Order: sequence, then structure tokens, then C-alpha cells
Amino acid sequence: SCSSQTAQSMALSLGVFEEEEKNEAFNELLKIIAEDNNRFRIGIVGAVYLFDVLSEFGASELALQLVADPAFPSYGYLIERGATTLWEAFHDYKEDGDRIERKDGEAHIVSFNHHFYGSVSTWFIQRLAGLKVISAKEILVSPCIECGLEWAKAEYHSEYGRIHVAWKRVEDSVSLKIDNSG
Repeated sequence: SCSSQTAQSMALSLGVFEEEEKNEAFNELLKIIAEDNNRFRIGIVGAVYLFDVLSEFGASELALQLVADPAFPSYGYLIERGATTLWEAFHDYKEDGDRIERKDGEAHIVSFNHHFYGSVSTWFIQRLAGLKVISAKEILVSPCIECGLEWAKAEYHSEYGRIHVAWKRVEDSVSLKIDNSG
């Protein structure tokens, strides 16, 4: 086992653990997250692996909580601060009049329009909406209806046309629509 969310999720994703060790390794990841006060503590590399691994092991609801929580650090925290783009880093900020300053006193403000943590978009499309492109001719549709959302949708424009996947909760069931217009 590893001592960080990044290392543990990366090891799980890349197949470092034997089959019989995977559940124990995943439980260790959950323990690390709990020790981090149910907040993600990842860098750019960890963002590529953490949310996907949580979903792979059936913990998409926890992954969504980590992403959407308005407390620092999270994407929800950025949205609460007015973000409409991905910021370069998860620093804790405060407003001082018309200025935004880092709470840690560091003068350097990072980019407020950056791709570093954009891998979460892949997780939204592939895991939550359930649209995964395997190849030009093969699409896997496997939405995560157990994640705590009421609906999700995504689309992909391939050389064969537009593929649109949408699902939503309807009373005690789920409605799934797949459209391939092209």
C-alpha cells in the first residue's frame, strides 16, 4: 500500500496489485481519503487516476462528493469562488476588495484558465454520463446511475456522426436514451 491518494489510486489503476489484493488496496485508498478529512489531496497526476478508480470500485458517489464539495480543495470550491474555467492550482483564496489573494500569503497568483486539472472532464463523460469511446467504431455506454445524480448527458462527434447519451431518474427507474445521428 502507498501513503497518498495519488500513489494508491495510480497503483490500483495501473495494475500494480495482484487480483486478490485489489479490494484491500482500495480499502486502503478509502482510509487515506478519510484521514484527509474526506477531501482530495492530489496533484495533476492524481487527478487523472483518483476519480476514475473510485468509480471503478463502485464509489462514484464519493468521487462526486470530492469533486463537488464547496469546501477547499475541490472543483466545487472553485465554482463557489466564481470560476467558470479550470484554475491552474487548488490554492485557498480570499477576496480583498477587487483583488483575489492567496490565503497562504504567497504573492504568485496562478492562471485562472488552465488545463492542468481538466482530466475531471473525462471522468464526467466516461463515468457519470457513461459515454466511453473505445475506437472509431466502438462506443461503450455504461452510465453511473449510482453516483447520486438525477441525470447526466454527453455527446461525441465521430467520423460516423454524433453519438448522444442521456439518462435521468424517472420515479423508481432510470430512462436511458442513446442517439447516433450521422
